[in-house]
Amino acid sequence: MDSKPSKAEADRLIAVPKIASSAIRWKYSDVSARLETIVITPDQPEHFFRLLAYVSNEGSRNYSFVLLFHNHPIRKFTKHSPHKIAGVWVKEPHKHVWDGETENRQVYIPDDIDPINQTINEQFLAFCAECKIELVGEYQYLAF
Repeated sequence: MDSKPSKAEADRLIAVPKIASSAIRWKYSDVSARLETIVITPDQPEHFFRLLAYVSNEGSRNYSFVLLFHNHPIRKFTKHSPHKIAGVWVKEPHKHVWDGETENRQVYIPDDIDPINQTINEQFLAFCAECKIELVGEYQYLAF
């Protein structure tokens, strides 16, 4: 699939069980920590995804997790400064849902991730669970 997935296709891709079999390790710099790993569907290995995460060194103020399919962010969680999405100010941590027409401009406030009572690691694992990603390889927890 080289074109943009439709909303139905993106929703189907989110629901398909996936695995990340390599070790997942955060890479640290002076300003942030990042991770990236390949995710596959066991039944359709030609369907591979990239799972990315970013955390600023300010810790809980600015971070995001995203699942990319052919470079399209079919699911994304972000917590950062208030900003406008499709003309609406969004101040709370939110998830972006992919739609082929509006791309990732549809957002909602999730109830499965709690930035106040969960660590960033717990939120990342909840994001993986929502995306049906099983972490088969080792996950090195974020250290700040």
